[in-house]
Amino acid sequence: MWLQDASYCTGFSGKYLNRYRLDEPRPGGWTYWQPLVRHLNDEYGYTMVDRNGKEVTPGDFITDRVAATSRDQLDDCLDTEKPAFVTFWPFAPHFGSDPEPAYASVKVPWTPTDPSFNEADIADKPTWLQNRYPTARPELNALVYYGRWSTVRAQSLLSVDDGVKALIDVVEQRHEIEHTIFVLTSDNGWFFGEHRVDSRKELAYEAGQVALWIAGPGFAPGPAGDAFVTNLDLVPTFTRAADTKPGLAPDGRSIQALLAEADLGRDRFLPLYVPNEGEEAGDSTSHPTATGVRTWRYKYLRYSDGSEELYDLASDPNELTNLAGDPQASAVKEEMQALMQRGQRCRGSSCSESAPRSLQ
Repeated sequence: MWLQDASYCTGFSGKYLNRYRLDEPRPGGWTYWQPLVRHLNDEYGYTMVDRNGKEVTPGDFITDRVAATSRDQLDDCLDTEKPAFVTFWPFAPHFGSDPEPAYASVKVPWTPTDPSFNEADIADKPTWLQNRYPTARPELNALVYYGRWSTVRAQSLLSVDDGVKALIDVVEQRHEIEHTIFVLTSDNGWFFGEHRVDSRKELAYEAGQVALWIAGPGFAPGPAGDAFVTNLDLVPTFTRAADTKPGLAPDGRSIQALLAEADLGRDRFLPLYVPNEGEEAGDSTSHPTATGVRTWRYKYLRYSDGSEELYDLASDPNELTNLAGDPQASAVKEEMQALMQRGQRCRGSSCSESAPRSLQ
């Protein structure tokens, strides 16, 4: 809505909330609103909303249709000579996505590169994790088991690549490439055997973090960086790029500003909450809930069963050594506990105050 107030033409196509239905209120702010509605894991039998607000079954491959819809929205927005904000939210590579037939036989090599994959020794991890995954899978079986799912998801992403390329082509053809920011990210990460965790998304390990790529004016080309950036920063990033102000003070900071800072935002801290989706559904066997806090250097978590985790991410980015029980790390743990409580109590601008320098 803030972008519309700044004369933007806006378009949404793809996966909105789980179990979203057409009879629910349409969100404000969208010039074009064409979400997927039902049967999202049926690549040809899905339904979505058309331009007239009707539920339709297009019949073509789901990712191709969502991409074509986003491309049409972008074209139409640019025809109005208004700036455009268009989202392309495919269902792939969500669990249940099968690849497009043309890509189903493409060979996608997969080798786990995270040192925490099928972690050999988890004696330092919380008891609930040790009990859930008491033994590491034999290496070959782990590679086969996770490799199968990783391959299918990678194959499904080949159609997403086509959709992204088509959007880039439109921007280039309309001579807007120098004025366009592209953002690629996801709604959640996923674990494929890191720390032995099998097919879950709601744990706080770094291996499950969501990826984020940004390209365009205000973002210098180059390799991955280690600035302290969160998804809270996307809204102020968009409004800064659009040269407009958000309607209320956002929790995040624009990524353009963070990248210009000498310390790349490493003074920040982020309160954490680990939910238990199984518990919400009546299954309490998965893992306990947790609260915690993360700085650029450290991460601390305290679970509802009393177990704790503390990691020095500067020296142990893959979280292989839990320092919560290490006497030499007791001072850091106490500082992180105090910062966690501060994060839970803060309100408004006080939540943006820096973490203690010793924790940065």
